[in-house]
Amino acid sequence: MFQIPTFMLKQLYVPGSLQNTESGFRFLVRNPFFDGTLVGVVKVAVNGQEIDLDCIFAAGWAARSVTCEAPLSFPRGAELEVTVAAEPLPSGRHNLYCKVETGEFGPLKVDVFDRI
Repeated sequence: MFQIPTFMLKQLYVPGSLQNTESGFRFLVRNPFFDGTLVGVVKVAVNGQEIDLDCIFAAGWAARSVTCEAPLSFPRGAELEVTVAAEPLPSGRHNLYCKVETGEFGPLKVDVFDRI
């Protein structure tokens, strides 16, 4: 299976997109590479704190509901808004870590920093 280098995976995150919302926070991911399919969300953490997958949503899907049987298409050029139902984040720099499972490339890990 083709491995995507870490420096390229960081390009999935849209810098400057981390924002607080009334019900938590949000950020954007964009697919600049190849058509892909998410078949699982393994882990999402902010500043080392893992977030319950039931609190994470993208394209109307709860993260926990993305499976091989119910995949989420992520075509090249697509942008997804990821919303997290949690406490808003304090101002400052934050570490975002996401591990997802894809049908085409296997597991992908994105580890980035952004500011609110």
